Amino acid sequence: MLNFSRHLVALWSPPDLDARPTLFAAQVRALYEGSRTSVPFGAVVGAFLVWAYWESVAATPLLAWFATLLVVSALRWGAQARTPRAIALDRRLTLQAYRVLAAGVIAAALVWAATCVMVLEPSDARSRLMLGLLLCGITAGAAGTLGPRLPLAIAFISIVLLPYVLLMFATVEVAGVRLALLGMLFWTGMALVARNTARTFASAEELRLNSEAHAADLAAERNRFFALIEALPDPLTVLDQDRRIVHINRAFETTFGWDAGDAIGRTADLVLPDPKAWIAVAETLRLGMLAGARPPLELTFRSQDGRAIECEVSVRRVADPAGGPVLYMLRAHDVTERKRMQRLQDRFVSTVSHELRTPLTALSGAIRLLEAQDAKARSAQQAELVRIARRNSDRLLRLVNDILDLSRMSSGRLLLEPTDVEVAPLIAEAVRSIEPFAKEMAVRLGVHSPPQLTLFIDPQRLEQILLNFLSNAVKYSPPGSEVVVTAERLDGRVRITVNDRGPGIAPEHLESVFESFVQIHTQDARRQGGSGLGLTIARALAEQMGGLVGVESTPGEGSRFFVELPEALP
Repeated sequence: MLNFSRHLVALWSPPDLDARPTLFAAQVRALYEGSRTSVPFGAVVGAFLVWAYWESVAATPLLAWFATLLVVSALRWGAQARTPRAIALDRRLTLQAYRVLAAGVIAAALVWAATCVMVLEPSDARSRLMLGLLLCGITAGAAGTLGPRLPLAIAFISIVLLPYVLLMFATVEVAGVRLALLGMLFWTGMALVARNTARTFASAEELRLNSEAHAADLAAERNRFFALIEALPDPLTVLDQDRRIVHINRAFETTFGWDAGDAIGRTADLVLPDPKAWIAVAETLRLGMLAGARPPLELTFRSQDGRAIECEVSVRRVADPAGGPVLYMLRAHDVTERKRMQRLQDRFVSTVSHELRTPLTALSGAIRLLEAQDAKARSAQQAELVRIARRNSDRLLRLVNDILDLSRMSSGRLLLEPTDVEVAPLIAEAVRSIEPFAKEMAVRLGVHSPPQLTLFIDPQRLEQILLNFLSNAVKYSPPGSEVVVTAERLDGRVRITVNDRGPGIAPEHLESVFESFVQIHTQDARRQGGSGLGLTIARALAEQMGGLVGVESTPGEGSRFFVELPEALP
């Protein structure tokens, strides 16, 4: 059941000192902790034994035995008081402390074993039974206090109980043999208790070490997390679920003027006092979870000295690296200067565009009046010059209008007037508006739109999108070809597509056709002209109405520009 020889060898030269040094050091610490109660308890039991056997045993050996017990107890107590605090840090000190403790335990066991010789010769059955109970009590306590170190516990129990068992067998009396058998049974039970205690202690120590290692890993991960935050150039704060600040980085301190000691633990209303801002943050988190994206917010922060700082903010949920509740990370990018420059730019563009549009409108009207007069009064060269002047004045006026629209959209000043609109009549109106240009370019126009398609949009802006698509399609289609406009319902949305038979667009250019000042057909663009803003405006208008634009193209076969918008509710 138990390998005694292995335990005896391990008693003085523990093999696990090298194999499992941390566990061994923990066992030594536990034994010293246990001796704080077991040593005084043994002295008290020894005093009781002297009192119990004072009349039946000679006083001299009894007092000599008790004096020896007290000396051993005092030495063990002194060794316990001088236990080096460097156990587990120094292998040599750990082994030294264990051997001192083991020597004291063996000495105490020998003292208790001597009671058998002192008490049992001569003695009666009552004295034998009382001594057996005392020794069993001593070994029961030792099984618990010495149990973490199984070889030492087995040695103590064996030294204390086995002499008693052998002497009981030697009496050759029925009562003595019974006590011997009970002693052996008790010894076996205490050995099993000691073994279970050792296993439980080893498991608990392993669990403790794993927990400490896990806690250290979590702490290291948390430190790495916050180190990354510190390295970011943008202000960043980490909040708990109550919006209390858990951490801020140096950029946050520099930008908003709050020290970490003053800010941590307070609510983020400190820098973002507007309740509507937090509603926007919550909505951004919700949309981010649903759509898998977290669109940036534009929020106004308040610095410690009261300055308003405009920031572009991204917000996301993050798991606490230390295993705590979910945290929220707000990263702010100071755009105050950029916004100021943008406002100046918008004001400049708006002013210049308005100053240009007024004379351009008058100039274009004058040229049209001149063109409408009797053509016979002019030579062919003069008529051509008038047409060129009209075409370029119209082009310049469109450019100014496009710049104004783009300026309004970028500053949020473009107002939409949505209403329920039937798709078919609106497409027909756009086609009628582009017909003169199509005839001039010898391009046919076709429409395939089912009835009863309705959108909730600004009709003027959708017509502007369609006119842009149609103008480009006619412009780049070869003479004699046809441009077809189709409309169809797609899962609660309506897609309107303009199909042409032009040269098409190379795949590498499809991503850039909706960018500002990009002309998708270089050679034709030079010939046909254009500002490069029409598709950019079309995309911005579609997005403001809750839709999108796109293009599909096959080089040499033509292009298909489309706009998708949500269908009106019935």
